[in-house]
Amino acid sequence: MNPCLAARPMTDIAEWKPPGDDWVQILADSDRTEAATLTLIVSDLNEELRRLSLQGLTPVAKSMGDFFKTAKFRDPDGNQIIFSQPQNRIY
Repeated sequence: MNPCLAARPMTDIAEWKPPGDDWVQILADSDRTEAATLTLIVSDLNEELRRLSLQGLTPVAKSMGDFFKTAKFRDPDGNQIIFSQPQNRIY
C-alpha cells in the first residue's frame, strides 16, 4: 500500500497526503520565475506557528477565511511557504 496519496488536481499543482491529517501541495507559479509556492496543510496551525517561532521564524502574513486559516512565510530566495489549517474539518 502506498503510504502517501499523490494527486494532480491541476497541471501546475501537485499534492501529497501522508498518513494522518496533513497535506503537502506544490504550485508552479509562472508569474514568479524561479520561485515556487509550497503549501503545507496542517491539523494545528497554532502549534506549527509556536514551533516555528522557537526557531525565530515569523509569518509575513496571516489570514482566516471560511474554509482555511493560513500563515505565509518567504524564504531568502523569494519562495512562498504557506501553512494552512482547514476550518471545521472541511477537508
